[in-house]
Amino acid sequence: MIQSRNMPDEGWTVHILSDISHVDDYIRNMMLLVAVFFVALFLTCMLLYNRRKARLERILLEKHSRRLLQEANEQLEQKVQHRTLELTRANARLHEEIEEHKQTETELRTTQDELIQAGKLAAIGQMAASITHEINQPLSAIRMYAENACIFLDQQQPEEARENLTDIAAVIGKMAEITNHLKSFARKSPGDTAPVLLSGPITSALTLLSMRAQKHAVHIRHELPTEDVFVLADPIRMEQVLVNVIGNSLDAVSGEQRREICIEIQVKRQIVRLMIHDSGPGIAAEHINRLFDPFFTTKEEGKGLGLGLSLSLTIIRDFGGTIKAENHPQGGTVVTMELKRIEPKKGKSV
Repeated sequence: MIQSRNMPDEGWTVHILSDISHVDDYIRNMMLLVAVFFVALFLTCMLLYNRRKARLERILLEKHSRRLLQEANEQLEQKVQHRTLELTRANARLHEEIEEHKQTETELRTTQDELIQAGKLAAIGQMAASITHEINQPLSAIRMYAENACIFLDQQQPEEARENLTDIAAVIGKMAEITNHLKSFARKSPGDTAPVLLSGPITSALTLLSMRAQKHAVHIRHELPTEDVFVLADPIRMEQVLVNVIGNSLDAVSGEQRREICIEIQVKRQIVRLMIHDSGPGIAAEHINRLFDPFFTTKEEGKGLGLGLSLSLTIIRDFGGTIKAENHPQGGTVVTMELKRIEPKKGKSV
């Protein structure tokens, strides 16, 4: 840098040269510092701006998310309310249907019980002639013994009269046994299952059918195990099934030369198999699949309603068992019933 100064008295002009490189360095450093400051200020402003912008965007995003979440919650609540209403209505309909099914089941059970009772009375009606004959014979005997007793009393023979009166008491006991069997058979059963000694219903059924068997000279054989066999059943309804099945066997063999019915019991673990085999003509091929259909019968008109085997199927199924009829390889028909074997609790068997 040049500095000049005039000196008029001397007539001089003084020029002074100064080194200003340190000033340039200072200025340059200051400019660099200012530039760095402004760059830092700019970066700081940009950072603050970006942070504020990001914060605003985050706030807006949160508001948007909350709004979407609220809308989703409202939609979900509406859907839940709608679905809950639908489920409530469906549940109400289901309860109504369940009640209707229960009522229908009750009515069906009542109708079935009435039908079983009607079938039982129909069986009694079919046995009426044999029962009448079986009662008429004791009545005739009572009359004869009574007349004899009167004669012995007139002849002063009290011991002989006593013997006739004793015979009358025995005959009355036999009649009481017959009527008790009928009363027990005709009684409406509640249908409850319990351990049942299987020989009991078999004996009762054979007692009711004994006159029919004697009338047609039918020989009935028993092949029963020596030990007591208990099955899950109802004794009265089990007897009804046996009366139906054995009664059909009696009808089947009545026109045959060989008239035999075999009753056999086989015990296999928890299953008791009861088989009734007759020497009748067997089952026609076109009838074998319809035997257990309601109102199906091959008997003459007026000799059956066709309900016996159908009711027997219903009863055996209620016991948890099975029943089937088929032709025996040696001829005739065999009806096989499979029942659940059960050990009776003390004092609980019937």
